[in-house]
Amino acid sequence: MLVGLACGHAGRRIVSSRSAAIPSAVSAVPKAARTEHESASSHQPTRSADDVDSLLALDGAELYVRFAVWLCGADEASVAEFWDGYRSSNARDYETSLLVFLRWTMLDADAALTAVTPDDQHEVWRAWAAHDPEGALAAAIRDGRNEARTSVVASLAVFHPGWLLDRFQNLPEDLQAAARLYLNAHAEHTDPDLLLSFAKTTGDRQMMSATFQSLIAKDPVDAWTWLQQNPGYLFFGGSSDAVNFVFGNVGPSRLRDLERVASSMPAGELRRQVENKRFEILLASDPDAALAEAEATEVPILAADRLSLVGISLLTKDPEKSFGIAETICSRMNGSLEENVRVVYPGGDLNLYGGPQEIYGFFSNLATVDPGRAIDIALRGIDNPADSSLFESLARTWADQDVDAFGRWIEQQAEPRARTPATRVIVSELRKSNRFGEAIEWAARTPGIGAIYQPGHEISPADAEAWLESTDLPLKEGGDR
Repeated sequence: MLVGLACGHAGRRIVSSRSAAIPSAVSAVPKAARTEHESASSHQPTRSADDVDSLLALDGAELYVRFAVWLCGADEASVAEFWDGYRSSNARDYETSLLVFLRWTMLDADAALTAVTPDDQHEVWRAWAAHDPEGALAAAIRDGRNEARTSVVASLAVFHPGWLLDRFQNLPEDLQAAARLYLNAHAEHTDPDLLLSFAKTTGDRQMMSATFQSLIAKDPVDAWTWLQQNPGYLFFGGSSDAVNFVFGNVGPSRLRDLERVASSMPAGELRRQVENKRFEILLASDPDAALAEAEATEVPILAADRLSLVGISLLTKDPEKSFGIAETICSRMNGSLEENVRVVYPGGDLNLYGGPQEIYGFFSNLATVDPGRAIDIALRGIDNPADSSLFESLARTWADQDVDAFGRWIEQQAEPRARTPATRVIVSELRKSNRFGEAIEWAARTPGIGAIYQPGHEISPADAEAWLESTDLPLKEGGDR
């Protein structure tokens, strides 16, 4: 039994009292035997050739393995003798000490508590609880000291969490609080279904959050599955953040898992978010594969969305390829680059006003490199520039950066479909800069531009008269211009 306790709990960590993270927490009970000893240990007889002196001459992993075998046949006097020599050793190991107390408390727990100094009693309580939860808890409650009670609960939270949760309602109030603290702290070592079920039953959202995050760390796909089965339990801003919350740190090795998750979901916004997250991970790990997948996407608006993401990622290192992707997008969208799209799915709908945000963002990025070329390409995918927020945004960005260059581009536009809305933009920009004369000249060339003056843009009567006299604007009846 002792060897089973020593090796069966390998890898289960409890924070020691020396850690500032959790007061009076517990440390790791029996660490794993080193690899070179594991095979030999499984075939060794329980009778050891060591004695106390030979063991005290050892340290580290070798001591741990040989000591565990020796303990199986050691009586209480032998254990006490070893402890007397080991407790003051410079090579004293916390986990080996707990192994001492595992055996000692199996033989006589009261004698072990009496024999050790007060500074070591917390180790005795933890070791006792590891193999005898009921006896240790009852004894700690009778003892009454806080260190004894919390040491036992801390050990139970790691080694017997199910047992502890089954008896949770019967614990004194202070030990219930301690149990929650330690269960939350060691959620990564506990069956998440066990803790999540308890947290749901008791309404402990802190435990639920801690456990769910540990489940994400272990297996985000399992975490997502649980969340879909329990849609009322979200530990973040809302369902729109769920995908990033669960899959935010997923790497390329889980791409197929994400694909399976998405395929198992009904059509809707969450499925789209999972698919987008999978594509983002693919793009970050293998841009060529992402481009090929985007080009092979049959739904034009989805293809445009994904191609936009690829285009943005390539803009710095290969701008020509990004502009080529933009041309592909406009060709595939066939004049509907910015049509308002309403997608209806079970349980709701999604309105894409002005097209997907990725397309908008992509062309805005292109405009920072070559605004004229970006607008020229965008016009191939926009049916009516006068109603296009994308066109207006690109035009205003360029006019704000270099209004004169933007004006020269307008002069080259023969068709009113682009010239008229572009003129409206340049008039607005010139007016904001108090360049009213140029604004009026532009407006005079294009009917239907609208008012040049607006409140907040001041011009003196003398300046206005001087400018009017310098123009060739025709006179109205009565001599007014």
